[in-house]
Amino acid sequence: MDKKTAESLNDALLGVGLSIGEIKTFLFLLTHDAGLRVTETARRLRINRTTLYGLLNALIGAVSFLPVII
Repeated sequence: MDKKTAESLNDALLGVGLSIGEIKTFLFLLTHDAGLRVTETARRLRINRTTLYGLLNALIGAVSFLPVII
């Protein structure tokens, strides 16, 4: 994903109410291997594993309406 696309997506996601942490997690998941374990994902994002679980739970609800908005 190029920088301009990432910035546009970041702005759109901020506009729908996602937090910076949720956006960072969402963009990471879009651009990385789907087979990564939570521990490895948290390490690469440089956040605690338990924090990542909270962000993922928040995204589960948020992502359900994003295709309608974007």
